Amino acid sequence: MWKVVTSVLAVSMAALLPLLLGLIWFLHQAEASTKPLSARADVIVAFSGDPRRIRAGGRLLADGHAHRLLIVGEDNSDEVSALRSRYPNFSACCIARIPFSRTTTQDAYVAGQWVRSKRAQSVILVTSDFHIPRATAELGRQLPRILIVPCGVKSGALKLGSIFGERSAGAPSLLREYFKFASASI
Repeated sequence: MWKVVTSVLAVSMAALLPLLLGLIWFLHQAEASTKPLSARADVIVAFSGDPRRIRAGGRLLADGHAHRLLIVGEDNSDEVSALRSRYPNFSACCIARIPFSRTTTQDAYVAGQWVRSKRAQSVILVTSDFHIPRATAELGRQLPRILIVPCGVKSGALKLGSIFGERSAGAPSLLREYFKFASASI
């Protein structure tokens, strides 16, 4: 009986170890993406959702990190309008919006088409920190020979208090995003 229990535990641990190591890598990539960005690229792509993503894309454009910004996704039209008002010199020439996609996979597909149409060789990808690993994987699938520089917007989801807080949905949300990332990476 003891041999069966130890065998089952050993197999369970062996199966869980890759998932645990993957989760650690996922969290590391998400956190590392929030470091200050010094890179330059041909274009910036911001996946909508959190308005801070759009604002961050606008700041990167204004700071000269790239010459064009694409905002992709169906929500945040008010934030896009505010961005165009904030940066009128960039509005007509340099800020594009494609509001038709509803999922990260669709965002990546639409962004991939746009990036190829601009003949860009490098992209700064802006999205929430916890979303960076999956968004980068999805966009990388669309643009396999293009350099993608992840730029994560701090969401607060990676703080220990947010993850394990008493009234937090942090851990379940991060795990859900991790499993989406894992399935997108396969």
